[in-house]
Amino acid sequence: MSFVPAVLPSPDTCTEVAAPTAVRTSEMIAVGVFDASPFGAAVAFVVVDVVAAVVLVDSVAVVVVLDALCFLPPQPAAVTASTASRQASAERTAVTVASFAVRSEGIHHLGVAVADLDEAVATWRRLFGAEIVQRETVEDMGIETALLSVGGDRIELLASLGPDTPVGRFLERRGPGMHHVAFSVCDIEGELERLAASGAELIDERPRAGAFGHEVAFIHPSSAGGVLTELVSHA
Repeated sequence: MSFVPAVLPSPDTCTEVAAPTAVRTSEMIAVGVFDASPFGAAVAFVVVDVVAAVVLVDSVAVVVVLDALCFLPPQPAAVTASTASRQASAERTAVTVASFAVRSEGIHHLGVAVADLDEAVATWRRLFGAEIVQRETVEDMGIETALLSVGGDRIELLASLGPDTPVGRFLERRGPGMHHVAFSVCDIEGELERLAASGAELIDERPRAGAFGHEVAFIHPSSAGGVLTELVSHA
């Protein structure tokens, strides 16, 4: 067995954690939280035959373990009421981050609204060497769309089938330009439940059929800094 030496921050600059604590898990969970704002992400722990990670979220360092037995060493100082309060707040923050963040496989594509699809395809091909992967009309969504490949990444060009459609209204208000960011996910229904629990405003509470055989769902821009966001999974 191999051990990582435990070197804890000074008791007056960190939040003590009740110890020893042992956790066995097959999922990624937070097993210890320290208030790291005065000195950065200095966190120490003892692990047995495992690689542990330290994640800094809003000045809170979280010890994260994957499928392992982790022991947090005993703390020398008594936990004060103020310290206990900070610890509880930090633990709630850690749990919230772990529970509600979308488990994305990465950006699936960037959506761009265009006035003329043929003209836009020609422009992207001429300027950036884009190649058409697929092209499709989706009557239910009121769009004609072309999925382009640019250096291994994807751009979705969206043309409206009429003025009284989501993309048509977007073009009327803002003109051609960036429309949305799409994230690839495996369990789209689970991610929608996770987002709803976090308080995000969903345009689609259930996934619906999108272009190119995908299931899609949109999150309102008000929940993502003004950016329309889409989740995409294979149907």
